[in-house]
Amino acid sequence: MPSTKRRKKHRTHVVEETENENVPCSFVFKRGTVGPQLSKLVTDMRQVMKPFTASELQEHPSNKMKDFLQIAGPLGVTHFMIVSSGDVHNRLRIAKVPQGPTFYFNILEYSLAEDLRRVQKNPHTTTSDFQHPPLVVLNNFNKEDPSHQLMTTLFQKMFPAVVVDKIQLEHCKRVVLFEYQASTNTISMRQYAVTIRPQLASGAVQDVAKGKTVDMSQYKTAADYVLAQGAAPTPEHSFSKGRNAVGLVELGPRMTLQLTKVEGGFHAGPVLYAVKGAEKDVDATEIKDKKEKKVEKKAKEDAKKDAKKEKKAEKKEMEKEKGRRPRDGKKDKKERKDGDRKSKSRRDDKGKRKAEAPAIFKRARQ
Repeated sequence: MPSTKRRKKHRTHVVEETENENVPCSFVFKRGTVGPQLSKLVTDMRQVMKPFTASELQEHPSNKMKDFLQIAGPLGVTHFMIVSSGDVHNRLRIAKVPQGPTFYFNILEYSLAEDLRRVQKNPHTTTSDFQHPPLVVLNNFNKEDPSHQLMTTLFQKMFPAVVVDKIQLEHCKRVVLFEYQASTNTISMRQYAVTIRPQLASGAVQDVAKGKTVDMSQYKTAADYVLAQGAAPTPEHSFSKGRNAVGLVELGPRMTLQLTKVEGGFHAGPVLYAVKGAEKDVDATEIKDKKEKKVEKKAKEDAKKDAKKEKKAEKKEMEKEKGRRPRDGKKDKKERKDGDRKSKSRRDDKGKRKAEAPAIFKRARQ
């Protein structure tokens, strides 16, 4: 006889719980006619914003801003980073979706990640660094300045917040630095990779291992030289235990930004901050996006008017089907006025006749 016990289903995998459901996500894309170097800068900025960004986003010149807004909501996108080329400076717009604010920056200088790797002697190239969000470091920002308060809030909200109790040191692989330069009134952006090297031996042994020339004329043996320079390596100096040297290696890209304007809404609204002459230095793509927004607003208003007209037409058709005369507001008013006049004239005629009746009777008696 087969057993009648119910089989229990054992889970063969564990689904990771998403602790941070409200993680900021971003779109990084270009607008307008952009050269190959700026296109590479867009790719590098997507690397900076990883893993919570659309790294394979493909934009088309025919795409409008409303196209990005339509897909931003379902995907949970919170920030747009828009790169465009201007007459004087290249531009970077960072906008909070969907209601703003919008920050306008001039890109004064920039260097690509590949340029830095070309210059470095030992470039740091690992894909595992981009599996976790970077740590954000803000330096030299003045808390009392309103524009600095806006910028610090923006830079902090673009990346996930660090929860000290739950953070794992193994996930701290990158650092993004935003530093304010008071002398030039600019913000420099840098990205670094965090490297950890175990210290396996004293400085003297490392010098010998690296091939440096060492003067050992005063010592009988190499052991005497090592002991004189510092403590000999102990078993605790291993890869698993011991002291580790933490370093930073620049990944790129580099950018020098200058804040020109802050608007309270999404490419609209009151101007919260503006540099003198910022109104004149406007990018063609910015003008185009603002025109698109005005057209959308007008289209919505026209759609509302059309909907009202359709409702009125439907009411008239319903009244016709029921056998009633379709009501027209203006005609009804005119007819009511005419009817009031006629009824008034009738009442006046009736009153006159009543007043004349006794006189006629008197004449007839006489």
